Amino acid sequence: MFNFIIAKDDRTITVERTFNSPLDLVWAAWTDPAILCQWWAPRPYQCIIKSLDFRIGGKWLYCMEGPQGDRHWCFFEYGTITPKTYFDGHDAFCDEDGSANGFKPATHWKNHFSESGGTTTVRMHLDFTSPEALEQILKMGFKEGFTMGLEQLDELLSSTTYYHGTKAQVKVGDLIEPGFSSNYGQQKPAKYVYLTATLDAATWGAELAQGEGRGRIYIVEPTGHFENDPNLTDKKFPGNPTRSYRTKSALRVVGEVADWQGHAPELLQAMNEHLQRLKEQGIEAIED
Repeated sequence: MFNFIIAKDDRTITVERTFNSPLDLVWAAWTDPAILCQWWAPRPYQCIIKSLDFRIGGKWLYCMEGPQGDRHWCFFEYGTITPKTYFDGHDAFCDEDGSANGFKPATHWKNHFSESGGTTTVRMHLDFTSPEALEQILKMGFKEGFTMGLEQLDELLSSTTYYHGTKAQVKVGDLIEPGFSSNYGQQKPAKYVYLTATLDAATWGAELAQGEGRGRIYIVEPTGHFENDPNLTDKKFPGNPTRSYRTKSALRVVGEVADWQGHAPELLQAMNEHLQRLKEQGIEAIED
């Protein structure tokens, strides 16, 4: 379903779009900066997120960067948030420090999320201060640009594959859950299970996992909310280019990668020596 309804007399735009993905993934696509930046800007523009504080009263500051390097800054201030159900807030054009530009229209968004039969519908209700403000945003190409952004989100949700590297032997349909020994530090029971959208990161997981036997890489589906892995995102790779995540919910196994290639022996040895040093120092995975 896709509806784009303009009501000039009411100064509103209502957009409804259904995605063939579970609610958790769609909600994450709207609230996780690592995913949001991949679809929000219509091609050939890119969305560059300077900061995103998803909480009541928090602020999202970003720009749309064109192919010639031109940048158009915007912010979104979050109001009410009901996890996986609803959030609203105000957006406006601004400078790179987040100071509003009064020459372009501001918008009040009300975003509703609902799931049925494995599909998720997002209903967006946009209020404008005047019919002129609504008309101005339409002349700027909002309908065409936002429609393209939603198409990009649909492509992203349909094409993203998630992996989990391990030495455990499981089968399609099994659940991989938290509670097993961590691969790092003192190997305490892990509060999270980890997943990634890159085969390289999953390869490290398979090679470095504890246990006997060969490493395995499974294709998985998250069954609940997941977040950036702070062990990598905050400490090594700001912005999460490795697309590594963690979750307290189970991962459902939907397939296995049979022909993956491992890292060079000298690279793997160097990594194992590094992890041994961390273990000797008692350094654990982040559990915040």
